[in-house]
Amino acid sequence: MPEVSIIVAVYKAEDYIRRCIESILSQTFKDFELLLVDDGSPDKSGEICEEYAQKDDRVRVFHKPNGGVSHTRQYGLERTRGKYVIHIDPDDYSEPTMYEKLYNKAIEEDSDMVICDFFNETIYGNFYMLQRPTSLSANDVLHDLLSGKIWGTVTNKLIKKECFEKYNVTFPKDINLWEDLFVCCSLLRNNIKVSYINEILYHYDNITNQTSMVRKITLKSVQDQDAFIRHFSDIMTEEELYFRKENTLLRAFAGRVMSAEEFRNFYPEINSLYIQKHKRDFKHIEPFLLAMLLKGTNEKLIYTLYDTTTRLVFLYRKIRKIMGGRK
Repeated sequence: MPEVSIIVAVYKAEDYIRRCIESILSQTFKDFELLLVDDGSPDKSGEICEEYAQKDDRVRVFHKPNGGVSHTRQYGLERTRGKYVIHIDPDDYSEPTMYEKLYNKAIEEDSDMVICDFFNETIYGNFYMLQRPTSLSANDVLHDLLSGKIWGTVTNKLIKKECFEKYNVTFPKDINLWEDLFVCCSLLRNNIKVSYINEILYHYDNITNQTSMVRKITLKSVQDQDAFIRHFSDIMTEEELYFRKENTLLRAFAGRVMSAEEFRNFYPEINSLYIQKHKRDFKHIEPFLLAMLLKGTNEKLIYTLYDTTTRLVFLYRKIRKIMGGRK
């Protein structure tokens, strides 16, 4: 049996899936299986996957009706045979030594989860995403995820498979945004052992895939974020709840999928003052995003600005507080 199982949830990826697969097959680490799970792709993605399965017996291909990324990740997870599992998105790619370094670290420290840094590749350039946790205690890593200090993606985390079974953790059935954050937080609630590699081993491509669900601002994506918040609200600090709800608020307003009144009904505990404060803080960003949406501007650009803005919210507020600015 292979030591590592690598899962790729594939959907309409014919234009870039080869780069992803090649980056895996050219790894210095060889003892792995690659599960390509075709989520009912209407293009030639499934055929390309089968092509690689014919060339390399480490590649296993599965075809299933379309069910969304969360369902597809879980489908792949249930069919893995490795001791450790990791996911990679079809529009991303890995450094040649990624899995060797993650695996060696896991073995060396008997880790349940190994985290590494990555590049976030945007139209503005490549950004080094430092993922160093506050500490390696599971509780600190959990709150680093909830606060947005580090990312909740499963693509830069090698995880011991038995943890999913031991703690009955699965990808949520009906959530396709923050589903990976959901899984990481669910695992970390169980005081698992975490290790960290201070090195860029993964490339998160924020340019290539124009149809990714994470880049679409819809009512369903806002509801997915709400489902996550409600599930973990019992362990979030007041600051973490504020960050997550503000992120949801910004997404709802930026995509114009909710009015202020509808958002009050969505989150009854959020009063008018809170919403007006948000609008004031982002009064320069919000009209710009709306204008681009109305003009049909490239969604990648909109998402990049949205993502960058939301991740700077806490830093922005802390700086204002330190400088004695108006709240």
